[in-house]
Amino acid sequence: MQGASAQSVTRIRPEIQALRALAVVGTITYHTWPGYIPGGDAGVDVFFVVSGFLITGMLVREVDRTGRISFRRFYERRVRRLLPAAYAVIAFSVIMTLTFVPRIQWSYFFHEMMMAALGIENWSELVNSQSTNPVLRDLPPTPVLHYWSLGVEEQFYLVWPALILLTVWLVRRSRRKGQGFRTQLRWVFGVVAIGSFIDCVIATYGNVNLGYFAPNARAWELAVGGLLALTPGLGRLPMRARVVLGWAGLAAIVGTYLLVWDQHHFPGWYALFPVAGAVAVIAGGTPVNRWSPAYLAQWAPIQSFGDASYSIYLWHWPIIFLFPFVSGRPTPWWGVLMLIVLGVAVGFVSKRWIEDPLRTGTRARVTARDEGVTRAEHDPAHT
Repeated sequence: MQGASAQSVTRIRPEIQALRALAVVGTITYHTWPGYIPGGDAGVDVFFVVSGFLITGMLVREVDRTGRISFRRFYERRVRRLLPAAYAVIAFSVIMTLTFVPRIQWSYFFHEMMMAALGIENWSELVNSQSTNPVLRDLPPTPVLHYWSLGVEEQFYLVWPALILLTVWLVRRSRRKGQGFRTQLRWVFGVVAIGSFIDCVIATYGNVNLGYFAPNARAWELAVGGLLALTPGLGRLPMRARVVLGWAGLAAIVGTYLLVWDQHHFPGWYALFPVAGAVAVIAGGTPVNRWSPAYLAQWAPIQSFGDASYSIYLWHWPIIFLFPFVSGRPTPWWGVLMLIVLGVAVGFVSKRWIEDPLRTGTRARVTARDEGVTRAEHDPAHT
């Protein structure tokens, strides 16, 4: 068992890394040229599905091995994975604000940075958008606006392990023969997914910000990823079916990026397309076939981009957003291109020198080996 665990630590799922790369490319392009890729922010929806898939798989396998979930180890992994780079970007934003941003905006910017550091930036954005005060409703963006998605995921991390463990406890208490906890989890996740999706659609059409920022309206995307992790036999699908799933999934995601123009009703039911696309790509895997998208997904630059996607996501927005404060004028298109390149480069540096040392230090490697998790599971996607 130890040998299998040791091997599994180094296994990477190329299709998941490719999804991460596609998700962050869509998000960056949307933040810079929304007119050309109006649905690019659906990259966040892809990230949510990937996170739900990986986190659920990791937790369920831990229950299979030990019969329980170690909350201490789970949250230690999340802290190592998410907080070092996130706090580094916040620190950078604080320094740049003090140096270049007019003092009149400091209070608002620093308030949002504090909310981002606490993992509740999504709630801050939601409260501001719902305010009866028109000044609050029309507040401009901040360097940490994109931390709303981290808030949704961190709130998901607070609930998901407890929900899985509660289901395990109820199954054991019920004494039903022949019904494992995985079967019951599918029912639980299904109820969460359906209820949250209905809430998302209703909320979006009532108030787009409520559907966009509220974690209850986004939970269905993470729950769908969890359901996928509990679906047996995906690896036994026929080769042609897996090839078709891979291409169809990519088409659904790219199509959403290019064709969803109605931002006033997103996510809503439109989010079904990127979510279904992410599910299809993961279900298709990396079949060995000359017509398979796996050959594209396994291309080294795509894999590297996906591997650094979290840091790239964190750094790209404050760099692009704060530069006009530095230069004192709007950024021309060629300047935006240079800032994107800079953001990507800083993202790779951040991964190498901030993320990795704390995430893959000696203690983290020992924990991963002992728990038998794959690299993709130990390095779960963020937004």
